[in-house]
Amino acid sequence: MDLKINSRWIVIFTLFLASFIALLCVGKSHSWHTQQREQKIEEMKDAFDIAIQKEKMQFIKKMVMNFDAANSPDADVISLDEKMAYLNQSYLSRIDPHRHHLDSIYQAELLRRGFSLLTAISYSLDDTTKASCSFTDLQNMTLLKEHTFRNTLKEPPFILRAYVNDLESLPSGLWHAYLLMALGIFGIVLAIYLVAKEWKRALAIATQNIQAQQAQTPFIPEAYTIPTQWVHIAPSILYDETCHLLKDEKSGMEIALKTPDFKIFEAYIHREKRILLYLEIAEIIAPTISNGAMSQQEKDRIRKSIKSLEKQIEPFGFGFENKRNTSYRLVLPGEEASSGH
Repeated sequence: MDLKINSRWIVIFTLFLASFIALLCVGKSHSWHTQQREQKIEEMKDAFDIAIQKEKMQFIKKMVMNFDAANSPDADVISLDEKMAYLNQSYLSRIDPHRHHLDSIYQAELLRRGFSLLTAISYSLDDTTKASCSFTDLQNMTLLKEHTFRNTLKEPPFILRAYVNDLESLPSGLWHAYLLMALGIFGIVLAIYLVAKEWKRALAIATQNIQAQQAQTPFIPEAYTIPTQWVHIAPSILYDETCHLLKDEKSGMEIALKTPDFKIFEAYIHREKRILLYLEIAEIIAPTISNGAMSQQEKDRIRKSIKSLEKQIEPFGFGFENKRNTSYRLVLPGEEASSGH
């Protein structure tokens, strides 16, 4: 039994520990998957930069530029590389006004990296914005990255943007965190339920043990702790109405009368002739009879009560005799009954 109980507690503890660890892993799992998603987005941004370089290599074979750093406008602020990029993008936008070339190169680069997403390219120059798709479709896409190229501070910059569709489809890993959280909460709730069940089981076993011990322990009447008030009711026979105790002075025998037997017995000892009618007895054990009406069932109940009382007091010499099936008389010790009962 102890081995079985210990096994149950081990299972509960293991379940609780596993659930607690699952809850601790929720934050770690969410952080790790978020980091993985951010890395994929960065990889898509890098793919855009590579697509820009590939487009330049495919469509610009050679470009010669005379650059005088001393006389070039805003040369101290804008680098030569940025000016070159501005001129390159301006040229590519003239030969491909909607930048379909760059869009297809960028989408191919994403597919090569395992991203199956729709892409779009837009650019702004001289207060004009054009795109590789309709502006309605562009509004439903997510801006991924943009580059700004300047030639001079006075001229409007050239802004090149990359868009992707359905960026939310990238796995965020949230379901892992939600699953761990659900399993952790369920496990802890189940562990608490099992603990409560084990406590209830242990309490029931303890209660059964206490009841078993009480059943084996001899009954000690309250008269042993409450001061008794003995009264002689017959030669060498004492009775205490406070604790309902009956005692034989000679043998030392002592009992406590049960309920409602002691009520009937006390009613007899207070009667001079020690006679009680059926109706009087019935009023003591079941005060429900009125107008003298008494069924056979009530009479049988009265006989059973008298038999119960007689069984308790018979060792002290008491008895009962039936008087014409209408009453009972208490026979004292040493006194002979006039008839059977």
